Amino acid sequence: MVTLRRLIAKEWISAFLASLFIFILLVSVANIVSELLRSVTTLSDILLNNLLEMPKWLNKILPIACLTATLFSLNRLQRKGELMAIFACGFPRRSFFLLILRLSFIVAIFQFLNSSYIQPYADNLKFSWLRDGGIHFRGNKSQSLKTSTSATGKIWYRNDKYYASFLAFDKHRNELRDLTLFFYDSSYKIEKIINADRAQSDSNDSNSHQWLLTTGNEISDLKNKSFPQKKIFEKINLNLSEKPSDFLDIDLDITKMDIKNLYYYILKIKKLGINACEYEVMFYEKFASSIICIIFAFIAVGAIFNPNRRNNSFGKNVFFIMIFTAIFWPSYSSFMDLASGSKLPALWATFAIPIVCSIYILIYFYKHRRLA
Repeated sequence: MVTLRRLIAKEWISAFLASLFIFILLVSVANIVSELLRSVTTLSDILLNNLLEMPKWLNKILPIACLTATLFSLNRLQRKGELMAIFACGFPRRSFFLLILRLSFIVAIFQFLNSSYIQPYADNLKFSWLRDGGIHFRGNKSQSLKTSTSATGKIWYRNDKYYASFLAFDKHRNELRDLTLFFYDSSYKIEKIINADRAQSDSNDSNSHQWLLTTGNEISDLKNKSFPQKKIFEKINLNLSEKPSDFLDIDLDITKMDIKNLYYYILKIKKLGINACEYEVMFYEKFASSIICIIFAFIAVGAIFNPNRRNNSFGKNVFFIMIFTAIFWPSYSSFMDLASGSKLPALWATFAIPIVCSIYILIYFYKHRRLA
């Protein structure tokens, strides 16, 4: 039995690695050629960007590699007559099922680590490794604000008049939460500090520079040797250098958070009453993408209940898988988009399609339970 398990595992792993290599090669060649044709940067920058983009592409490549690994490994065993011989020796189909489950579970763990830690880390490296932060590459949106997230969870940026920090930006209300402004002079000495619980754009125009600050205080005369002056206010109007549309780019910093920081960030902005559906989708997707690896590994496993190659068409299996993937990804993406727009609950929308597919697989195995 141990020898049979090794044979099955060897075939599956070989097919998985071969599929993974081919998919990575295809995606890399397409991306590199596309960027070379655009002629926006050097070849070394293109190759480096391709490397840093790879964790993001793996989120889609790994599930498909699991699917093709099961399909091609079973077909190879079936074509050589080994699949029928394996079951004729008394190897239970249930053990075959559990072996594929363990193999796909290892891939699922790597998928989780990749989406939760490796991809955010690679995204952070883009702005230090690539020329001009990689803004000339497609998919790397240019930042109009130079920002960083501190250990306190606040986002900081600087312009030619002041330093600023805020906890979150509510793009639905064009509103900043927990805003602090540090105004400085030409010699970089602090002149005054303004704190406000919130700052809302004083116009529906996303390009307006007028902001309404509520519930805060202003500390002035900080340059003088006299004691600073403090003024408490309920509402004041202030003209900032930034407009609401500028703060939309700060969402790029959210995508660079690992799963732990993303979770705490979601808790913070939910306490402030900000709609966090879009970020919850990002959080739940890291778990769902791992489950999808396991689901894809079992979609093509039907051959174990029909090991005779004469009674099982490889072409039909390939056609079924093509139809399945063509339906799965658009449906999954549509549910995610609806959840990001607050039209569906984030948890339900993220796991609905994987749950439906899991139920289908369970029903299929239940129908063949006597052969298992």
